[in-house]
Amino acid sequence: MPLYTQDMNNYETMLAADPANCEARVMLRYYFAKNAEALNQWPAAFLQYTNALNHLPAASSYLEQISHITINRSFLHSQCVLSLIEQSKLASALAYLQTMSSEITTENGEYLLKTLREKIHKRELNIQSYTQSLQNPDNNVFFYLRGEAYSNLDMYEQAIADLNHFLNTVPDDLEAIYLRAECYSALQQPEWAIKDYNNYLQWVPNDTNSLLKIATAFDTLAQTEKALDICNTLIASRASTKTYLLRGNIFFNLKNYAKAAEDFTAYANSLKNSFGSPAAISDETELKLAICRIIQGHYQILDLQKINVHVEKMKCDTAYPKEHLKACLRPILSSQDAPLLIEAGLLFLNFGDTHIAQQIKVSLMQLFDRQAIQEKDIPKWQTFLKQLQACNRYNGLFDQTHSARAMKADLEIYIANSARPK
Repeated sequence: MPLYTQDMNNYETMLAADPANCEARVMLRYYFAKNAEALNQWPAAFLQYTNALNHLPAASSYLEQISHITINRSFLHSQCVLSLIEQSKLASALAYLQTMSSEITTENGEYLLKTLREKIHKRELNIQSYTQSLQNPDNNVFFYLRGEAYSNLDMYEQAIADLNHFLNTVPDDLEAIYLRAECYSALQQPEWAIKDYNNYLQWVPNDTNSLLKIATAFDTLAQTEKALDICNTLIASRASTKTYLLRGNIFFNLKNYAKAAEDFTAYANSLKNSFGSPAAISDETELKLAICRIIQGHYQILDLQKINVHVEKMKCDTAYPKEHLKACLRPILSSQDAPLLIEAGLLFLNFGDTHIAQQIKVSLMQLFDRQAIQEKDIPKWQTFLKQLQACNRYNGLFDQTHSARAMKADLEIYIANSARPK
């Protein structure tokens, strides 16, 4: 049963009333993270703290007023580091700490660095101890132990070398087989990972995690049919709700937006019992779900303010493939639906892509000439044109005087014709 239920319900209600309420979104992510910590779900905790960080700049003035919780960038970054440490991802935690050191207070930074040094030193001492023990050829098990220590330090190649030594003499050790598969996955070597996961499955049939990781590996290899076959089997047996997320992403990349939307929605709903709200999905998944619905033309069921909050977040997230996202939005250009084109135009302007926004403007002009734009859509169209003109002026794409004159002429035409019979 989820903890902090009342707090989460309160912020969920606030967010439902105002999807652009960053304060509620940050606090909701905070409570999702605390729930995940209580359940020892550290990857989920890291995800939620990261999501909270993405919304914090707009929420900071409000959160400073909360006396019983100090939510600031230093705190959230520190929690991200601790989440990585709890996952034994020590090298990743150290890299994160070094990258974000300027945003973490001295006190927090010193504590985290001390914790990391102690754990890394312990791993290094273990490696030294295991290396000494390996001088005795009968101590083959220390190859496994040293390999495990290497993997905890993200030294995957060394880990695989030691695990190979160990498996040469104990070929059926399941923990070593699974650990080597994980190392291959971390090194982006999906073919070798699949072999080890399949080997593991011979001894532990229908292991959900192994099957899910094989499906992920097949997706990485662009063998989507094999990936989908495994996903379909897992979903049919209700083995793992995470499968909805993987299959949704596969469908998303295949541009099958209707099925992607179904899977993303199913995944969001599946989290309700664990975290207390479907909003526990990541911002990336939520935005993809919004894109699916936009491309399907279901813009009327969306709160576009909420979408733009996520678009703003993605603009600041260097890890998210923006070009891929824009490529997914491009099918909208062939739409004959004026409101959909207007919303798409505003989204592309939010990304700073005035070139595609110009194409959308041309499409809208053609629709207008065919009397295919309704009077109720004229105000938002004017907003789009004003923003496009402002972006063009800022980017120096057009002469300011000419742009202003053209903009004024456009608006006069639109306003004059807004009462034209439809």
